[in-house]
Amino acid sequence: MNNLPDDSHNKSEIILYQAEDGKSRIEVKLHDETVWLSQKLMAELFQKDVRTINEHIQNTYAEGELRPDSTIRKFRIVQVEGKRQVTRKVDFYNLDVIISVGYRVKSHRGTQFRINERNILAHAGKISHEQAMEKAYDEYEKFRMAQLNAPSAVERHFAEAVKEVTLLEKEVKPQKTRKKNFKT
Repeated sequence: MNNLPDDSHNKSEIILYQAEDGKSRIEVKLHDETVWLSQKLMAELFQKDVRTINEHIQNTYAEGELRPDSTIRKFRIVQVEGKRQVTRKVDFYNLDVIISVGYRVKSHRGTQFRINERNILAHAGKISHEQAMEKAYDEYEKFRMAQLNAPSAVERHFAEAVKEVTLLEKEVKPQKTRKKNFKT
């Protein structure tokens, strides 16, 4: 498990998830580009008991679907106990665990979660395809511009021939001839 010393030193965002019935609102922690929920929040999200959520999480790890060391983080939370506020480190589970639990629970909210998840994944695939097409177009444009700016094969061959001739000229300097006068 990764321990986070203090949330104030890490860039985290809180997103409010509101259920379709408009009654339930859950604060979802966004940190390191993923979503994090505690067991208590997952129980609220899926309208199940915390013990049921815990059982599904333990089964996810026991079956080898996910590993605890990469899917659990400890976050400090402040909670009210009696009349006092207490700071505690609580295990939060990343989106992979939330999705796994969402596919395991049997509840109306679990069904809604799975439907929403499928829609999000389908939409994400389209975005990825559009991004890939944009990237391919950009790369093609770079290639095309390089071709337009690059000398042709004939021009390159001519430039190389000129260099060779210049080098040969330097190597073969005309020798001065001395005239010798011979007496006869």
